[in-house]
Amino acid sequence: RRATAAVELDVAALSADVLDTSTASGDVVGDLVQEGCTKVCADPALVRRVVANLVSNAVKYNRRGGRVEVRVTGSS
Repeated sequence: RRATAAVELDVAALSADVLDTSTASGDVVGDLVQEGCTKVCADPALVRRVVANLVSNAVKYNRRGGRVEVRVTGSS
């Protein structure tokens, strides 16, 4: 995969989008907890892939009616 330029992105916003998409079926409830500044300079596609893989596994191996919490913590 060709590397793309790093840009400033909000990991909490990206994570919320992934969480909403991954829990859209309603079988599992998603919660996002954000603490501090969650902006980083990174490749958005790669960060999205990492978060999507983690959330996908959490949903896949959860029980019906379960919860998935994504906690994004940064410095203030």
